[in-house]
Amino acid sequence: MNIVLLTGRIGKEPELKSLSSGKSVTSFSLAVDDGYKENKKTYWFQIEAWDKTAEAINRLSGKGKKILIEGRLSEDVWEQNGETKHRTKIVASRVEFLEFREDRVQGDGYTPAPITDDDIPF
Repeated sequence: MNIVLLTGRIGKEPELKSLSSGKSVTSFSLAVDDGYKENKKTYWFQIEAWDKTAEAINRLSGKGKKILIEGRLSEDVWEQNGETKHRTKIVASRVEFLEFREDRVQGDGYTPAPITDDDIPF
């Protein structure tokens, strides 16, 4: 089973591109912290999202904002100067916005509802 679940902060502004096929794709880096204080380590992951997921990330989130990504590991392989290169990335299938981009959220007229104790199932 190939499932990845990460919570972190967007490291660079997502870049939304429209392909000639009509599909949308965005890519960005995600910083995920592990541990705390002197044992804290930050891991960086390359994230790719497609279609409506890509458009939502670009519209509602941005650099420094916290998000949860669910997806799968994928690997790009290519030849460069006779050498085989590899790049591992995460292809997002689901995103939860833990912080919203204020400048874009208010312009859309969307304000997330506050979470109350009644929303928590336990």
